[in-house]
Amino acid sequence: MPQEPISLPRYRLTRPPLSETRMSVVYRATDTQLNDRPVVVKVLSPQLANIPQYRERFFREVRAVTTLRHPHIVDVYEAATEKTADQAAAGRDQGDDDQELLYLVMPYIEGSSLRGLLADNGQLDIATARRTSSSSPRPAMPACVTSASPRWVSNGR
Repeated sequence: MPQEPISLPRYRLTRPPLSETRMSVVYRATDTQLNDRPVVVKVLSPQLANIPQYRERFFREVRAVTTLRHPHIVDVYEAATEKTADQAAAGRDQGDDDQELLYLVMPYIEGSSLRGLLADNGQLDIATARRTSSSSPRPAMPACVTSASPRWVSNGR
């Protein structure tokens, strides 16, 4: 998904993005309001973000995830919308023809993606495969795989 440069007031995004798909762009970032803690910001495609049913589903899934506490599920720090930089600079309120950014913020966890793990190792040993399995893992799924255990971080598709 080609993405125009974005900025969020609270987060300093690092370029280039960690990953880009047709549905989202994922950035490593710094939370400037909370001691410069490292975070990941997943910005959803503007085409999806402006579909009312998709937005409702996105926030419903985020609310569901925030009720879960498990060592293999990454916490959600924030899910929000933000005016684009052009709208903010013009001081415009959201209108029907304007687009908002829809984004999700999670902790940054050092590790590699499932795709990176497969690229580095070719195939997984049984123990690693068991640690990284889920109901429907995909190679591009933004999983963080550490030596201890995986954490699935995909949300919002």
